[in-house]
Order: sequence, then structure tokens, then C-alpha cells
Amino acid sequence: MMKTKQQHPRADWPWWKITGVGLIGFGTFGFIISFMPPRTFSSEIIGIASIIFAIPIALWNWKVYSWSSRLTISALWSIQVFIIGFRAWIQVYPFYWLYLIFGAYLLAWILPAIYPSFSKLLWREQTAPQTKLGRVILSLSLSLVPVAGVLGSNVGIFRSRFEGLLGTYMIAGPLSFVAVILIVFSYSYQLWLDRPWLKNIEE
Repeated sequence: MMKTKQQHPRADWPWWKITGVGLIGFGTFGFIISFMPPRTFSSEIIGIASIIFAIPIALWNWKVYSWSSRLTISALWSIQVFIIGFRAWIQVYPFYWLYLIFGAYLLAWILPAIYPSFSKLLWREQTAPQTKLGRVILSLSLSLVPVAGVLGSNVGIFRSRFEGLLGTYMIAGPLSFVAVILIVFSYSYQLWLDRPWLKNIEE
């Protein structure tokens, strides 16, 4: 049975519009990585490099919309947000907690492979919650968008006064980690459903 090739949701857009959206989306996170205080040469390089890599990846994903391209663009976005959380966290909280947080981030990526039924449950409760806990998770996920905007503006306002950012970092660090781990749980399950080796077996 022939299967219809998936198309990018914005397949009808011109390339320049995809480039613009990529610059806005990945550029915002890359800018925050580069210029959130305390600024370092390495953070500036990482932030700028993430933007440079993001544009061809976004165009590649728009053009082919393959499993590999979707995985790559999802991973790049999650890495950007994780780095923002990391940079904020280390200014306020103990470093050793990051081992546990990084473990949770990796688990979010591999959970569909090691425990697919639980991964499906988490994905369902994030997208169409059927329990009270799921509705709480969905509400938390939706609330992250305006809060992230406020935090980003605070970085710009207070970048010359690092001491004024500590309160923001107390929220930005944990919030970034919660956001990226929740969303990766969802991304990884959807990618697992479309894994190409399963389609090859079925054919």
C-alpha cells in the first residue's frame, strides 16, 4: 500500500518567508543565549552559531519534511532553550542539580523507545488531557508562552545591571527546563510514531 508523503504544514510558503520565520524564532533564542549576562565569548559564539545553523536546517525541513529533518530542527530548538535554562540556573542554583535535569531531558527523548505506552500517556495528557493532572500540565504549558516573553524582555532591560537579573534567573532557569522537557516529551513521541525503520518493516 502506497503511503502519501508528508508535507510541511507551510509547504505553500515561499522560501524567504520560511527564512524570516526561522530568523525570528531561532534568532530570538540565539540572541538571548549570546547576550544574557554575564556575557562570555563562548556564549556569544554558541548563540550566533545556533542561528546560523538554524536557517539552512529550517529550509531543509521545509523542503523535504523528513523524519531526519524534523528530528534535527526539534533537537536544535530544544538545545537552545536548554542552554538558556543552563545559563540562568548556574547563576542562582547549585550545579549538581543539573545532572538530574540533563538526565530528565535525555529521558524525554528516549522514553518512546524504552516505554512507549507511558510516552503515549504523557503525550495524550499534554495535547488532549483526560485527567486532572493532564489539564494542569496543559495549563502550565500554555502559561509558559507569555511568561517567556516577560523574561526575555527583562534580559534586555537589565542586561547592564546583572544584579537586577537574579530574581528573573530564579524563575527563568527552572521555567526553561520545565518547558523544554515537557515539549520534548511530546516531540519525541510524535517522531517515534513516524520512525522510518518501522515503515520499512511494514512494507
